[in-house]
Amino acid sequence: MLKEYLLRWQKGDESIAELQHRALQDNTFPKYLSWLAERVYHRNTLNVGEKSFPASIFPSRFNQENNFSELLGALSSSESTALPEVFTEPGKIYLETLQQQSPGLWNGPTYCMSSLDLQNGLQLECKTGNYFDALVSCDLLEFELLTAFGDKTPHFNDYASFTDSLQLRSALHQRGNPLLQDCGRSAAIGISTSVLHRSRDGWRMLLRTCAPKIADEQHQLHVVPSGMMQPHGDVLRDYSLLPTVYREYIEEIWLEEEAAAKEGDLESLLQIPRLDNLNSMLSSGKAILQFTGIAADLLKLRPEICMQLILTDSQWYEELCDEMSDRKDFYALRDFDEIGSLKDRLADIRMMSIPLKAAQEGFDLLQKMPFSPPGAAAFFMSWKHAQRLISLLSFKGVRW
Repeated sequence: MLKEYLLRWQKGDESIAELQHRALQDNTFPKYLSWLAERVYHRNTLNVGEKSFPASIFPSRFNQENNFSELLGALSSSESTALPEVFTEPGKIYLETLQQQSPGLWNGPTYCMSSLDLQNGLQLECKTGNYFDALVSCDLLEFELLTAFGDKTPHFNDYASFTDSLQLRSALHQRGNPLLQDCGRSAAIGISTSVLHRSRDGWRMLLRTCAPKIADEQHQLHVVPSGMMQPHGDVLRDYSLLPTVYREYIEEIWLEEEAAAKEGDLESLLQIPRLDNLNSMLSSGKAILQFTGIAADLLKLRPEICMQLILTDSQWYEELCDEMSDRKDFYALRDFDEIGSLKDRLADIRMMSIPLKAAQEGFDLLQKMPFSPPGAAAFFMSWKHAQRLISLLSFKGVRW
């Protein structure tokens, strides 16, 4: 069936998007994902109140929050993919169609998960890969799952047989747990950083919007900055979290795309004024960068490293508002209760700053607004960590 779905999609058959939309709107889909996560991946889905997100989380251990230098293990020189043969034909059709839809699609280099070690803290063993292999290895899994579920929604008693009918996903299951092993994939790693910043009125969080890939789906929220972990020149030199965090910081928040794309090591990045300023804030204690955990997108089976940047100087937010004053796609909410009015306007907003004056408001935000899987996981782990850290900051005289 997968090949048939792909060929129909390649020919522009809109019913494929309708099937995927139907799956995402089906109230039994989160129940199936919960079953899949528990029975096959031995994890739970992320649940906030009565809302379930298609993600599983691996929160950081306490001693890793501030000392995350050992999060990345050795970089392997092995081949990036050794997919089961069943991926070959569907992968070719899928990639050809994406290239037809987006002629400028770029096959850039990536860093990929080889394995996730849970024994001594969290550690990702990694290898190199490329973006096209990640599309075929991971994004195609989402296409397969949503289309099949929307076409033939299974009853609870049929969850196991339905899972076995997913030819790509089930082939990976035969090789191991794809949340912990690559199983032959090019499981490209993303990095999502939550920015919690202080204003004169209290603490705020930055969020960005992301456009849906499926017709009729609404825009979703994600933390900002976020992006794929990839080298910009030397593969071994750039094998670190900071270059990606810094590049995405100036590109997605400050819109300095040209500076973010330049090749160079970390030292050369710090010649960029805004990054030099951020580095100075981190050195002086006015900013804190922490590792909050790893998220697994259950639709794509891709790992996301989740970070948290806390900015204690309210001047940073004032400078951001000044910089964005002429942009209609930046929105700074005055009060948390305004968030409901933005739900239908997300398509017009690039980035927003949301006041969060009480712990419960962070969890209310997750329940009220649409979030992408990695966005929900990154926000959730950041907000959980922030409660403890903000208490310590308040004790030291930094106002909540």
